[in-house]
Amino acid sequence: MNRSDEVYDLVASNLKYYRKKAGLSQLALATTCNMSTSYIGEVETRKKAISLHKLKAISEALNQPIYLFFMSSQEQTFNDRSKLLEYLERDLKDKISLLIEKEIASFR
Repeated sequence: MNRSDEVYDLVASNLKYYRKKAGLSQLALATTCNMSTSYIGEVETRKKAISLHKLKAISEALNQPIYLFFMSSQEQTFNDRSKLLEYLERDLKDKISLLIEKEIASFR
């Protein structure tokens, strides 16, 4: 399998995953994106390649950034964990700052 086949496989599987995650049928997604149901099905089953223009329309309809369609589930998990860690780090810093301020205030 060459790299372009791997990319099309990722896009196809991620399209199906994010469509289902959004609770949309192929028909609902196709209607939203002004595409045919058969086209969505053919992309999901790798019978047709998708253009970036159409993938952008689909990513917007599914409210997902387009880059996620090119990432493996392992890469997406890392990306999600990274965002979670960033959030937790900010939250922890805020809580520590508040505790320090309270301690300082108690000495006044």
